[in-house]
Amino acid sequence: MLRQFELARSVQLRPYNAISFSGPIAVFVSLFLIYPLGQSGWFFSPSFGVAAIFRFILFFQGFHNWTLNPFHMMGVARVLGAALLCAIHGATVENTLFEDGDGANTFRAFNPTQAEETYSMVTVNRFWSQIFGVAFSNKRWLHFFMLFVPVTGLWMSAIGVVGLALNLRAYDFVSQEIRAAKDPEFEVFVRGWQLRISLMKILYSLRRFYHVETLFNGTFVLAGRDQETTGFAWWAGNARLINLSDAAKGGGGAIRKKEATHRMAEANRALAHFR
Repeated sequence: MLRQFELARSVQLRPYNAISFSGPIAVFVSLFLIYPLGQSGWFFSPSFGVAAIFRFILFFQGFHNWTLNPFHMMGVARVLGAALLCAIHGATVENTLFEDGDGANTFRAFNPTQAEETYSMVTVNRFWSQIFGVAFSNKRWLHFFMLFVPVTGLWMSAIGVVGLALNLRAYDFVSQEIRAAKDPEFEVFVRGWQLRISLMKILYSLRRFYHVETLFNGTFVLAGRDQETTGFAWWAGNARLINLSDAAKGGGGAIRKKEATHRMAEANRALAHFR
């Protein structure tokens, strides 16, 4: 990003390219640096890989109810909205190309040195005015809007992750709870969703702290080996050494085993709702 700032300044360009790259950089820093620091351990940082990222998403939803976070909502709306804007823009330009040159071919009819436009902005404006009732008449504003929407969406997501790193939940939407208190049918839906979140939370807390592996015949069972879920491999090994040292001391191991048994019983009770 800094390199782009430097090059833009040297050739007298505006710095919007570098600004656009700040979006994914902010998301990366918030997830891989600020969130684990806020949660007091690198163990809470997501691992690399498709499966690891999906496990982290489930963990994030279970412990923070991320889908009710307004910053998550703004991020999803703007990132997906930017994809829609990109598709609309590309299709519109291709649909309104001037029929000139080599048989009006989409690719070969364009000359990089031509002075005139390659598509009809007037036709574009008339078309979208009929569809939406309003259209962009200024190309500069249109392209700035296509930059503004996805970048601010990524910024909002990063801000939301920073808030959850500090366990800030006061701004979450509670409209589901309000409606559930008045609508019995909707309450069934809300309670089912809350049970699923509780199950995710219990499952990942067990796997993280007590090396509980997965379901076996409808019940949670202890793993025979260490399985790191959202952290680094060395942390799982370190946690195993801590458990062994507590067991060697006597009391700590007994308390830890009793607490793990209690958590597994709680997980099995939650799982019973889905059978």
